[in-house]
Amino acid sequence: YKLTPNFNSEFQPNFIFWGRISYEKRIAMAIKLFEKISRNIENSKFTIIGPDCGELNKLVKITNQLSLNKKIEFIPPIDIKRIKKKAKNCSFFLQLSKFEGLAMSVLESMQLGLIPIVTDVGEIKNYCVHNHNSIIFKDMELTKETIIKLMKNKKKLKSMQNNAIKCWDKKITYRDDLMNSIESLIN
Repeated sequence: YKLTPNFNSEFQPNFIFWGRISYEKRIAMAIKLFEKISRNIENSKFTIIGPDCGELNKLVKITNQLSLNKKIEFIPPIDIKRIKKKAKNCSFFLQLSKFEGLAMSVLESMQLGLIPIVTDVGEIKNYCVHNHNSIIFKDMELTKETIIKLMKNKKKLKSMQNNAIKCWDKKITYRDDLMNSIESLIN
């Protein structure tokens, strides 16, 4: 399915993740990166949405240890309409997965106009281009500096949001592709 862009025209220094709260998503690393950024951008927030697949208690503990409990919100699974509402006040999608396939939530976030901060694993490397439509995680310090620099450059930020949207604007959805294939078999 296609999602329509959904970002606030005013820049919001907020981050969001939705997906399984599991080890391979490396959300603990994402929290540590967010902590480094939030030291420089005080009013930033990080919303983490998804089912607990064994990591939630550990992540809550890390959040408390880093004194981020007022900046990080954990939300159980919600539907895409409610995710879109939460994402409206965000500018970045933060997912530092160890491995991925297509990474559906990254694709969805780009359609909404969020700038993904991701590792270039799985299919992500085929559609996320560093400093064009996303930020590719290299290491904590370099990625932190890249994000902070981008937050200060509203023109570049807007350009990257637009590039993220354009990446999927003309692409056919899986459903439509499947229906076209079925029709071609029938006809």
